[in-house]
Amino acid sequence: MQASYPKKMATVTKTLLIDDLDGSEAIETVELALDGQTFEIDLSEGNAIRLRENLQRFVDAATPIKAPKAAPAKRGVKTAAVKSNRDLVREIRRWADEVGIAVSSRGRLSADLVDKYNAAH
Repeated sequence: MQASYPKKMATVTKTLLIDDLDGSEAIETVELALDGQTFEIDLSEGNAIRLRENLQRFVDAATPIKAPKAAPAKRGVKTAAVKSNRDLVREIRRWADEVGIAVSSRGRLSADLVDKYNAAH
């Protein structure tokens, strides 16, 4: 007797973009930035072309800027030292040796060993 299994069904989810100006089908989402505010607008092909044509004169006259760099660290604020992965692996091997757990001197550490180390610390 052969087992009967339910047939697999597929689900397809489609996202339809609607032009935010006229309600027609959009083909792309355009990102704009002005006065420090970023905007997104879904546009049909025709409206996207018109937007770019109307802004081109301003874009041509503008100076491109790079994304802002991260702010420098504030003076007087101490941050905790982060151990490198290599240092942590050495520390786990040392700890395992101290508590009598046999571990290879090379290669990856098992997840079980790391869990034991984390539980002990």
